[in-house]
Amino acid sequence: MKHWANHKMRRGYLKALNKVQGCTQSGLRQRLLFFLGLSMICYLHYFTQELGRLEQKQTVVEQIEQVNGKPSRKGNVLNKSNRAEGRPRSGRKESRRPMPETNRDKLGGIGKTMATLEVNGLSEAEHNNRPPVGECTVVKTLKKFIVISSGEIREAHELDVTKPKYIFRYDNYIRYTHMATIERLTTPLGQEGILITAWQAAPAAKTQGAPARMAAEGLPEQSIWLSWSKDAGRNWFTALKVPTNSHGAVWGPVLHCDQTGLLWLFYSESTECIKPFNPPSWEPGGDIKVVTTRDLEGWNWSEPRILLRQTSDGIPKVIANKLVELSTAEWVLPFWRERPLEDTCPNLAPVRHEHQRTGVGVLVSLDQGETWNTYGDIKSKDTMLLEPTLVELMEGDGGRNVSKQDAPLMMLLRSGTGCIYKSMSYNKGRIWSAAESVNAPNPNTKFHVIKLKLSRTVLAMVYNNHKRTHYCRACRTHLHVALSYDGGESWTNVASLDDSNEAGVRVHYPTIMQVDHRLLIVYSRFYLGQEQGGTSSEQGIILQEVDLTTLKDLPHLADDVWKRIVPADKSNKAAEVNLDVQFEAQHKVVEHFLGAQNPVTLRRYQRGTWQSTVNAIMARYDLEAVMGLDAGEKLRRNKKLATYTAERIRAMLPAIGEDFPIEMRLANGEIIGSTK
Repeated sequence: MKHWANHKMRRGYLKALNKVQGCTQSGLRQRLLFFLGLSMICYLHYFTQELGRLEQKQTVVEQIEQVNGKPSRKGNVLNKSNRAEGRPRSGRKESRRPMPETNRDKLGGIGKTMATLEVNGLSEAEHNNRPPVGECTVVKTLKKFIVISSGEIREAHELDVTKPKYIFRYDNYIRYTHMATIERLTTPLGQEGILITAWQAAPAAKTQGAPARMAAEGLPEQSIWLSWSKDAGRNWFTALKVPTNSHGAVWGPVLHCDQTGLLWLFYSESTECIKPFNPPSWEPGGDIKVVTTRDLEGWNWSEPRILLRQTSDGIPKVIANKLVELSTAEWVLPFWRERPLEDTCPNLAPVRHEHQRTGVGVLVSLDQGETWNTYGDIKSKDTMLLEPTLVELMEGDGGRNVSKQDAPLMMLLRSGTGCIYKSMSYNKGRIWSAAESVNAPNPNTKFHVIKLKLSRTVLAMVYNNHKRTHYCRACRTHLHVALSYDGGESWTNVASLDDSNEAGVRVHYPTIMQVDHRLLIVYSRFYLGQEQGGTSSEQGIILQEVDLTTLKDLPHLADDVWKRIVPADKSNKAAEVNLDVQFEAQHKVVEHFLGAQNPVTLRRYQRGTWQSTVNAIMARYDLEAVMGLDAGEKLRRNKKLATYTAERIRAMLPAIGEDFPIEMRLANGEIIGSTK
């Protein structure tokens, strides 16, 4: 009874309160919901402000990384960024499981088996040493001095680069040019040495209310244009449109000249997938096709032939980088499948995530282009992979030479994480390891790698040497050339083609080719989303040349004498000769280094440790090319060289009335020399 009375009193109080305030209980609920909604708006405003501060903080961190060339670990910004992108936190190892026994079959005769490859495609040691996703560094520049095996020391300079030469400039009709490629006719009668370039091009988009000179990609009028030069690239003929008889946009021209002088032009043609834009435009890719010619002057081309249809799996196919002719005569053409994010293909469901969009493979021909087979579907759970470039390596594991049949095939790929990805094949492209990131930057754009003709192992890469950052996610600048002496494990910049910093400028999509002692690079230049895109004449297809003769004395470049030195059996006399030459070079480096010091620095090195002296030497001299990637560790453990250095320092110090110890501490703590 008492509880009932209390309940009646509470209800009476609420009714009285409602009457005083001029509202009902439903009005109270409405007010409560109003204040709750206002609180949520205030919270969302605060959250967006905090998110903006976090992005600004992340931008500063990435700017510091780009300047320093290595990831910054201050604060939790990088950890938060990694978690936002689905990557593991810094310092946390990714989970890995061993490959099932049924998959541990040998890939080829190289000696590397699937038993030594984890699911991620790397051995245990390689996995521990690989850079985390998105944390690769900008490629290093040349050190101050170059050392060759004879011990000769020369000052290092970047390679000589010619001024940019426009093969084609934007005009009143063509307002879009992209994806340039280059080839040389080497054998046709009367046409020896002709250079040929091709690219995709389109007129201005006819969009109501938009600028009349607006550039657009994927227009129905997008076609392939071609030009050639008979005087080594100094002058170019007027560009002509290649008759591909296409009904959709065409993409990614790839030129190849075979041994008979027949010129092949590979490309892809859109067939089904159209974006509902104004005007409508095609999604990239479709069927992969080819046309051929032996008569540029008469402009006679064969009818298009389909190599791989989109309808084989419903996914558009695209190509971008050059075909590779292997030492065993196979032709390998890299391509990728690209699913659209939107519902633009009538027979293909769209995907929700970027990394689900692409799968990379190769087309292989055993009969010089007559028939083709498809292999590979390389994907990554971290990012989309596309625009692969191939190179055949003539060294196997540990730097040892291999036969033509056992030569591995390396594929490098564009990604969206800020790093280049790599996959390996040990059976001529039939089976590929899982793709993993390597320590080289990629701001989500195409690059190209070739093997130099005078060496078994030296690679040349043309690429955009910077990271993709929040403050400029669309930037593609700092177009550089780098060399690798160890099969792509590490790279060194040797030339700068274009370091433009203008707003919206894109200097990108290069293709590289070696002709004698020159590297020829073609690329496209235009302004993205800027007023200059409709007015500037500094847009189009550009050619630049890099002179290799200024690096003719670098290790690995002249002949196989400069191959990376690896431990060998003492009974191998040739190996002993190489090691003796290597030790002689070390002595000359020490003499050159000490000769550049003054008495003060000599005393500092003499009183310090041998390791500190080695660090100073490695910072100035490129010994890695002569001695391998572990050159610093070899020097630190070289007791004989440490003793020689200590004695030379003592001999060079002036007599000032006091004696100095000629001792140095090795990496293992052992003290060498004697104190007098």
